[in-house]
Amino acid sequence: MEKELLQYLQKMERYRQEHEVDLEWELEDRLLDFDPKQGGKYFTRFHDIDLRKFNLDEECECCISVPPLGPMRFTDAVYRDKGDYELCEAINIFSVKIGCSDVGFQSVCMDESLVLTGPKRGLALIDDVYIETDLKIKDNQGQDRELSKGVVSISGITGGSLDECNVGCVSLATRLSTVDVLYGFVANAVEGTISIEVIQGNFDGQITAHPTSTQNQG
Repeated sequence: MEKELLQYLQKMERYRQEHEVDLEWELEDRLLDFDPKQGGKYFTRFHDIDLRKFNLDEECECCISVPPLGPMRFTDAVYRDKGDYELCEAINIFSVKIGCSDVGFQSVCMDESLVLTGPKRGLALIDDVYIETDLKIKDNQGQDRELSKGVVSISGITGGSLDECNVGCVSLATRLSTVDVLYGFVANAVEGTISIEVIQGNFDGQITAHPTSTQNQG
């Protein structure tokens, strides 16, 4: 009886493992697409995870039991005296631009950066950083056309540290364009918040902020 039960349990475990593998392959296959510019199939989104347990579209929180961290956490902190926060290596995303387009200048404005709505927080440079793009444009008939769709990676410094701050650029050539992402590494960084108040009259201009290590880049 015990032998039969053991065989049954082993059979069920093999069945579970086989179906879990099938499900994982199915989920990964959904992220594969054919792109003439790349000359074959490629992953359009980050996939180096267990897609059965991780939802790519769910906004991540640091800890389920802790509410999302808001801005201006270190307004009154003094690092040297209190040690209220910890310095770490970080990465800043400066701009995302259409480097070149297969549909010409009439459909895509290439002189300006795209308006970024995120990241909402500073990015710690612990592991590799992945940036997904999913851009569309309207054609003459008002139909959506995919301008750029895919993912690029920026190598992290797992277990290491930065000797100096530097600026880099990664490009993604898919669909009808090439997208350029300009970024900068920051050594010993801490999250900062800028507060602006117009005391009198109207403000019409542009405000630029940057870390001291990478001036004129953000």
